[in-house]
Amino acid sequence: MEAQFEVGRETNFPDPAPGPDPTPGPASDPDIDTSSQDFESVGLEKELRFDAVCFRYDKTRTGWILNGIDMVIPANAMTAIAGQSGAGKSSIADLILGLLTPDQGQIYTD
Repeated sequence: MEAQFEVGRETNFPDPAPGPDPTPGPASDPDIDTSSQDFESVGLEKELRFDAVCFRYDKTRTGWILNGIDMVIPANAMTAIAGQSGAGKSSIADLILGLLTPDQGQIYTD
């Protein structure tokens, strides 16, 4: 049985209100020393694109966790990926973050 998931997009968001960023993180947490760490921002200006992406955790098996995924995630838009348990949502997130590498296909930015 092949897993199925859906990708949804919403691009009509109002500009955020001015003011301090309420999101906690390393830069705002006094207990985390970031002075010796090099952080590089990856500026996505247009889109992130999956082109026939295939992935499997167990390289000795023939079945794919993700099989031939084609999708476009636009920059500066909220994108939701929904699906059943085991559909590959976390694997897609890990591929986007670069924690995993596709076995086949390509992931492009801009």
